[in-house]
Amino acid sequence: MTGMRGVVVESVDVGLDEPHIVDGEELQQWFRDQGATEVTVVKRPALPQRNA
Repeated sequence: MTGMRGVVVESVDVGLDEPHIVDGEELQQWFRDQGATEVTVVKRPALPQRNA
C-alpha cells in the first residue's frame, strides 16, 4: 500500500480471514497505517428523496 494515491468512495472490505468492512475516518486511518497517506476517503452524498 505504501505510495498508493487516489480517492475511495464508500466502504472497503479490509479483512484477511473474514470480512471486515470499514469506511469513513476508520478507513482513512487504515490507509494511513498501511503507508498510503495520499489516499483520500470520501463519503458519497445521499441522493435526494423523490416524492412518490
